[in-house]
Amino acid sequence: MIGAFPPPTDGRSLISSAMRERLIERRISVRSIDLAARSVRRTWSGRLGLSRITKIVGGLLRYWAGAQGHPGSGLYIGLSGGPGQAIELLFTLIGRMTRARIYFHHHSFAYIDRPNILTRLLIWCAGRRATHIVLCANMASSLRAAYPTIEKLLAISNASLLPTDTPRQNRERCIPDRVGFLGNISVEKGILEFLDVMQTLCASDVGIKGYLAGPFQDAKAEKEVKKRLNDLPHVEYVGPKYGPDKSDFFKSIDVLLFPTKYAHEAEPVTVLEALAHGVPVIGWERGCLSSMIGGTEGFLVPRSTDFVPAAVRQVLAWRNVPQSYWEASKAAVDKFLRIGVRDAGTLDELLRDLPTTIAPQ
Repeated sequence: MIGAFPPPTDGRSLISSAMRERLIERRISVRSIDLAARSVRRTWSGRLGLSRITKIVGGLLRYWAGAQGHPGSGLYIGLSGGPGQAIELLFTLIGRMTRARIYFHHHSFAYIDRPNILTRLLIWCAGRRATHIVLCANMASSLRAAYPTIEKLLAISNASLLPTDTPRQNRERCIPDRVGFLGNISVEKGILEFLDVMQTLCASDVGIKGYLAGPFQDAKAEKEVKKRLNDLPHVEYVGPKYGPDKSDFFKSIDVLLFPTKYAHEAEPVTVLEALAHGVPVIGWERGCLSSMIGGTEGFLVPRSTDFVPAAVRQVLAWRNVPQSYWEASKAAVDKFLRIGVRDAGTLDELLRDLPTTIAPQ
């Protein structure tokens, strides 16, 4: 298994770790090579410093040695969405030379919305026998349209890999007065839209509070957000949240805002976790979000529509009709369960295919 594994924790590393656990549960011998950067912050030293280069070179040498000793074994790569594919191409070439069965797990729409030469080369090198794991039907059709040489596609939602003990409670509060944001705090993830929504809601004096959680992507974003928070006394920054703390965060909010403009956005784990906790989501249309928020479990703002006024109207609509919010909360849990059940059979098909292709240590 090649990819990003926690720490740091983000959607891709969380799903790679969950996939590894599923393989181990099936008594499949797994060797994982972690290529994750040290931090979610976008700094040169974190992304391509000496320690990262050493990690990559060491990973290539480990895989070369292991693949030669076990030709025909399985190679699973949790694909990155940008230049990192150049590194993954090297692992793919080694895999082809050693007759590996190759599995690509796609987590980004960036190279689907804008096909590029590097991704074409990577897919061509993997060969027509490679299995491509995508996150929703829209991702499957879009990927195949962008890269028509792909033959084998499996659509498996991230919901199928999330813990089965995720809290699924009926929320007691019927009036939404706690609005949250959780994720890497950056402009492209929609932090400014979240703050604009909260500014509008707080100005209307309806008693709504905002809670902002997550790591800052860079110093510039941190400075700008903290400056805005000085003028928003009803909005609190509560820091990064992981594990049980993240679950507690979802229990503490009534609505999650997800105004992402992130080019790589596919099927965000944050949205799935919110639905699992009975938290309706207001999101901006992108990636697989239309398959996650399509009914009463939330509200999907069309990409061509201004997010801020649309989100404000939806929050106030739920407040004005408490029964509609309670129904949205219940529908959120139901939607999470349906997504997971829908793809459980496909996940099992993938796991059944892997034992004969991954060699023992």
